[in-house]
Amino acid sequence: MPAEWKRFLLIRLPIWVLGIVAAVELLAALLAGAPLDRHPLDRLVNGLPDLAGNAEIALTGDSVTRELAKYYDVDTDGRVLNLTTNKASAVVGVLLLWRRLSETAGTPPRHLVMAVTPEFLTYVPDPATYQTYVWSVFSRDDERATLRKLGYPDFPASRFPAVRSLQSTIYDPLMGRLFATGEPPTFGPTVPQTGIPTEGPGGEEVSASLLRARFDFDGSLSDVAARSLSALCSQLDGDGATLTIGWAPTPESVRRTWEEHGVLERLRERITRLEGCANTAFLDINGLAAFPDHAFRDLHHLRWPGWINAYGLVLKDLLAGLR
Repeated sequence: MPAEWKRFLLIRLPIWVLGIVAAVELLAALLAGAPLDRHPLDRLVNGLPDLAGNAEIALTGDSVTRELAKYYDVDTDGRVLNLTTNKASAVVGVLLLWRRLSETAGTPPRHLVMAVTPEFLTYVPDPATYQTYVWSVFSRDDERATLRKLGYPDFPASRFPAVRSLQSTIYDPLMGRLFATGEPPTFGPTVPQTGIPTEGPGGEEVSASLLRARFDFDGSLSDVAARSLSALCSQLDGDGATLTIGWAPTPESVRRTWEEHGVLERLRERITRLEGCANTAFLDINGLAAFPDHAFRDLHHLRWPGWINAYGLVLKDLLAGLR
């Protein structure tokens, strides 16, 4: 091998590699603690410090309710905060978001309403989803300690985190530093209206065969999900707030199957037996309005605009009735 190549491989190349590594590590250190702007939960957390006023109700929910709240105003008197997210952050995300809210608001709301699919309460995110939607969002030492206590996985910092994961240590913080914005917990611009026709059978409705994927849900609570719910109930009790769980709209065939097998009744009993959760209230949105199979465009989400508006009418009345 020519001497020039030996000098390049043995001296110059290692120096260049070490220089790049050092530069990347320095940049990662400078970007540490930058606000993130990857998904709606990031923007919601970023917007909490800008809260004004003391709302009486905090509304949380998975993507079914978030979609409604994005377009419709179900709070016409300024009493409700829109803290809806999606399934990915699970119940533990609601717990940590509430803690952030109670710290920011001074006097936390008197009610927490979770308008969710039953599956949301039993959901435990896989490691990759958990790292993106929980671990990296709620990154304070006390929040990480809570996650460990509840049984969620730990993601200790690597010795060379920037080199091993440029996406999370360089790109995401850099984009956050440049473009991160807060998303105040407000509602959409349109008030749900009576008289809006709902979509009929056909069109983009979900297929009957696809809906069968929800038939096997049995309402089982894993240890992690149970501990998360119990921790949420205890936190609310300490803050002087109540918890109300409202079952989000469910396709009629799925609902009928669950009723035949007592799924929701068992799930309710399991929740109320958890430490701190005995006084949890339950609202059956499906008992106040019928949501047939053709009201859904997929397994969980309602068709637009008629059926989402119908959900908005029911939820608006339920929230207005909480005092």
